[in-house]
Amino acid sequence: ALALIVWTKAQGQTEQAKAESFLKNVNKILAQKGYESSVAYWAFNTNITDYNSAVQVQASLAYSKAYAEIQNIASRFDLSKLKEDTARQIKFLRNSTALKNETEFKEAENLGSKLSQLYSTAKVGNDSLSPELVGIMAKSRDYNKLLNTWRRWRDESGRKMRDIYRRFVDLKNKGASENGYTDRGQAWRGRYEVDDLGAIVEKMWNDVRPLYLELHAYVRYKLTKVYSGKVFEDDYIEAHLLGNMWAQNWVNIFDLLEPYKNKSSLDVTSNLKNDQRYNTPLKLTKLAESFFLSLGLIRLPASFYEKSLLQKPKDREVNQAMRRNHSQPFGANPGFHEAVGDLMSLSVDTPTHLERLGLLKDYKSDNETDINVLMNVALRKIAFLPFGYLIDQWRWNVFNGNIKETEYNSKWWELRSKYQGIKPPVPRSENDFDPGAKFHIPADVPYIRYFISYILQFQFHKAVCEAAQFKGPLFKCSVYNSTAAGKKIAAMLKLGKSKPWPFALEKMTGSKEMSATPIKEYFQPLQEWLVKERCSKRYKIGWP
Repeated sequence: ALALIVWTKAQGQTEQAKAESFLKNVNKILAQKGYESSVAYWAFNTNITDYNSAVQVQASLAYSKAYAEIQNIASRFDLSKLKEDTARQIKFLRNSTALKNETEFKEAENLGSKLSQLYSTAKVGNDSLSPELVGIMAKSRDYNKLLNTWRRWRDESGRKMRDIYRRFVDLKNKGASENGYTDRGQAWRGRYEVDDLGAIVEKMWNDVRPLYLELHAYVRYKLTKVYSGKVFEDDYIEAHLLGNMWAQNWVNIFDLLEPYKNKSSLDVTSNLKNDQRYNTPLKLTKLAESFFLSLGLIRLPASFYEKSLLQKPKDREVNQAMRRNHSQPFGANPGFHEAVGDLMSLSVDTPTHLERLGLLKDYKSDNETDINVLMNVALRKIAFLPFGYLIDQWRWNVFNGNIKETEYNSKWWELRSKYQGIKPPVPRSENDFDPGAKFHIPADVPYIRYFISYILQFQFHKAVCEAAQFKGPLFKCSVYNSTAAGKKIAAMLKLGKSKPWPFALEKMTGSKEMSATPIKEYFQPLQEWLVKERCSKRYKIGWP
């Protein structure tokens, strides 16, 4: 095998020289195997068929076999005799959770494909999740229609996965155990290179929780006016009434919650559709790229436009699409690349930038308009935080055995009620598997990265706004055309994973600690307004 040949030829050299030769060849091997695996993954996700699923499994197996051999050889190096950056690369090569037994590996891969396929092909009647079902959840204000859509999506997706998921967890846990971890959750948390990740994220959640409580109280109060007799001031909010299939983003009911009606709005959807410069997926992609170019960042390769699937085809099933700027390789920690992806939206979704694009007509800024803008952003960013926090709380406890198979669903709703202050609109049982109705569970994608990214993106935003020498409230800052901001972003990304993430964070922000202070600063005017509104209207805060 290739890696073994490299090791054998390197005999007689210093440990450092052997390691450098080994890594050079490993990069070639994994680049090729990784490319082949990615192509197969892309083919399956853009055309979900049994054939493409089988090809994907084989490509994953080939990659896993190559990696297992590389991992075995990497374990032979004496890290104490290597330079710091070399030792770091060798250490990461040793990390794996792949099953050793080929039959079990194939079974786990096939189960993973089956879970993804069940999710991606689930329909309610003739309606797919996107755009039909998510459209109903976003636009309908009919209580019963929303409830029926919410329930039937879970019947057609998660409920069908329960038994498959149990076996999938068993196999994935075994793979983690065979590679020295107590369970798969420990392996996932290990990617952050800290011993106390749970404590770190808990502190950040507690820092932002008062703001979430105020937002929740305001939203619940407003919904009591819309769904009289269905929503009560001292109760949980029913999960189907928040404009989103998973109640993770509440911006779609902004029309019910807008603090000041008849004020200028940042909703540019209709203007985008009617503007000939922006009214196709390709034009919108070019527009997004232009923002990055204005910062001095690199242009997308021609292959991106040649090979991307920018519009869902009508003749096949496809899996969930991800944004391009979420694909930065070797992020300092898993939350970093998500944060960089969302960082740009904080500059784009500002009156200054949207006016520059000609998408805001007759916009007038004042204190009431500012509260409307902040409310709109909070319904996307703050409403998400407990959801982003709880998903892996559930999954880590499934992996470590604290949540048994017989309580998958009940514990899921305990966490959703505890952190989000919501409840299911109809009784749930252990015949249901509501976690599976969310993409990242069947797709086996860790989720705490999203919570971390929502904190980090505001930390990053404050840093790039300072680099751009912006003066004013943080929520009004756009760094468009600031090459100084672009250089700061590029300097952090350039480090990749070559240093522990606190060094990359320090490069960007001047601090080695993740902090909720910037997100609290961004929303401070809204939080002050929410407190005054609650005291004035005398509605309740919190839940049972």
